Amino acid sequence: AATIVSGAVAERIKLSSFMVFSIVFVAMRRNVHELPELVRIAAEWGVGRLFVQNLSHSFGDTDPGGSYREIRAFASEEALWAEEDKAEAGRIFESARIENDLALAYLATGQIERAHELAGDARRQIEDTGDERWMASVVDTEAQVALARGNVDEALGLAAKARDYAQRSGNEFAGLMAMLTEARALRRAGRPVEAEARFGEAAALARSSKAPNRLREVLREWADLRAESGDHRGAYELTSEALAVN
Repeated sequence: AATIVSGAVAERIKLSSFMVFSIVFVAMRRNVHELPELVRIAAEWGVGRLFVQNLSHSFGDTDPGGSYREIRAFASEEALWAEEDKAEAGRIFESARIENDLALAYLATGQIERAHELAGDARRQIEDTGDERWMASVVDTEAQVALARGNVDEALGLAAKARDYAQRSGNEFAGLMAMLTEARALRRAGRPVEAEARFGEAAALARSSKAPNRLREVLREWADLRAESGDHRGAYELTSEALAVN
């Protein structure tokens, strides 16, 4: 039996503790550009497997009377069968694979130099498409890697660029991540007032976009910043809010 679980439910409960959670993505011309972001979301939810498939059948061999004319027209318009579509899909799938590899390398093993290499490769591939939604995500990844390498000024510049891409393209998730990266970099740079403001913006966006995992992350790091500044009451309030997020 199959169970459909909403994103909201996936955010609230730890599915991986008692079931295998997979996603099947049917790639079409209208949605294939969303695949890199889906990889990121799947990783955040703890999804174990992500399957990608094309529209697999045109009904051309089973519909001699033309009863499925509309379905066949839709499949013809949306399926990634043409050579140019295959080439474009291949680039996108490769970018998604690199993003996934990067997340695994950076977050799980801490291989920062390898992450730096993969992030650069991903950006160069996605620059060719001109899609700012993708650019928002990969430039923020580069900002995170720069910060991990100790290049604070570079991280700040890249995070600001990622925020610009996110705002222009409406990529709310990438915008949130870029705000968080920028807040971390400002904190590392010894600029607590600016970091405080950026953490506040990130928390507001996380609340409005209903991203509890990210909200907890933002609130805890914001609380640490306030504690460092001697604002222990403020740190306590943020920590209490983080514990109450569900």
